[in-house]
Amino acid sequence: MSTTNLSKIVFWPKADSLNIYFAKSEDNLISFEMNLWQEQSPEEITRLSTFLKNKKITSASVLIDDNVVFTRSFVYDEKITTVALDEVVTLAQGTAPFEIVPSQVTYEVLPQGAKSLIQARIFDQVKLAPLLKNLNALNLKLSYFALSEALVKLFDHFYDKPYFIFYSLDSDYLVTLGYQGKVYLTSLVKKSLLDIKKIINYSHAYFGTPATKVFLPSALESVFDVPGIEKSIYTDHEVVVDLKLPSNLPLPVAGIIQLPMENKKNIL
Repeated sequence: MSTTNLSKIVFWPKADSLNIYFAKSEDNLISFEMNLWQEQSPEEITRLSTFLKNKKITSASVLIDDNVVFTRSFVYDEKITTVALDEVVTLAQGTAPFEIVPSQVTYEVLPQGAKSLIQARIFDQVKLAPLLKNLNALNLKLSYFALSEALVKLFDHFYDKPYFIFYSLDSDYLVTLGYQGKVYLTSLVKKSLLDIKKIINYSHAYFGTPATKVFLPSALESVFDVPGIEKSIYTDHEVVVDLKLPSNLPLPVAGIIQLPMENKKNIL
């Protein structure tokens, strides 16, 4: 996903709608009954394009679900500066919730003292292709962000060590390990929280010690039971209101729009 300058307009394509958010306090959400994850007819694209032109919208950021772009990091037990794509694909086999196509893998090598961290992004081209075709037909300047990226941009304001974020989706929790603006891993976890200790322990391999800070939605406060973890409970509404953002913005959208924030503080 691209991490260019943050936009004041955010598209969030969902299965039954396209939500368009604006960086203003009122009338900041418009929703189209349109599934951009499926190829749309020229007539539907023209209808959307006409609306965008009338609103003088020429650029936007697009939120992409983490079941379409999957992030995972791997520890290499020596200091390296480059690694072959086929080796990254081998490391990633079995980790993504879809078939890995080598041409749909991007990665970077990050130094970690005497070791190295290979941070990989794996794209589900089958799901992504119709969305990109629809959006490219609009002739806009677009930047793309995974939900996890947008959440880390927001929660980085509150904590300066490695941390986990749990974010509630329809039937799962998106679990993100973040630190200093980077996403180290993502995982979709059933709301029964099976294997949650295993996921928390992954952070030990990356940082030498486990991440002990976890940001949790309020629904998990009474059922999340992992020893040695500092729990910070949040609600979307409280976070965006305390950051002086419009109260109806979802957290990933707020992470991208980031209107001017006054009196920043560690509210969590």
